[in-house]
Amino acid sequence: MIPRRAFTLLEALLALALVAMLGGSLLSFVWTLSDRTREVRRAAAREDGVSLFLDRLESDVLCGLAGGPGLGAGVQGDPSGVKIMTRGVALRLGKGGATPARDIQFGEYRVDAAGGRLRARRAAEGEAQGELEQVTGGIREARFRYHDGLAWQESFDSAARNSLPAAIEIAVWYGQPAPPDENAAPAEAAEPPSPDRVRLIVIPDGPATAVKEVL
Repeated sequence: MIPRRAFTLLEALLALALVAMLGGSLLSFVWTLSDRTREVRRAAAREDGVSLFLDRLESDVLCGLAGGPGLGAGVQGDPSGVKIMTRGVALRLGKGGATPARDIQFGEYRVDAAGGRLRARRAAEGEAQGELEQVTGGIREARFRYHDGLAWQESFDSAARNSLPAAIEIAVWYGQPAPPDENAAPAEAAEPPSPDRVRLIVIPDGPATAVKEVL
C-alpha cells in the first residue's frame, strides 16, 4: 500500500496564491469589460445626441426666413452658435381660443465650450424663451461658420445683409473640454486636426451662384 502524503505548508500557500491570481485576473477582466460597455453606451448616446442636434438645426435652417423690419434677423450666428427664425404651423384653437397672429418660431443652437455640451431651445413668437437645454455632452469643441456667397465667415446677420447665407457648416470634436490656460495667448490655442462630425447645410433660398463653391 502506498502511504498517503499530506500537502506541505508551502504547497498549500502556493495553491492559494494561484487561486488568488486567477480570481484577480477574472475580476480585472470583468471590471475592464464593464468599463468598455459603459464607454460604448456613452459614445452611442453622444452620437444620437449630436445627430438629433444637427438634424433639428438643419430642419430649422431649411425652413428659415431672412427676416426684416419688425421681425429682426432670420439667421444670426457666430462661431459658438446660431439663432434661426422659422415659419411653423399656426393651429386654430377651439371656441373661446385665440389664433396666433403669425406662425413665427425661433430656434437657437449653441455649444457650451466650458461644459462640453451642445444646447438648444425653441419658442414661438411672443412666448417667453426658456433656458437653453442640454442635448448632449462629451463635446470638446464645436464651431459654426457661414458662407455668404463669396467666402466663409465667422458670423452672419441676415437682417443686415438682407439675405440668407448660402450655407452653414457645423463641425464637432468629441472629448472633454480642455481646461482654460490663463497664461496662453489667444493665438496659441491650437484647433484639433480634424472634426469628428461635420454637417454642411446648403440653404435653397441662399445665393444660388454660391452653391457650386460651397460644395
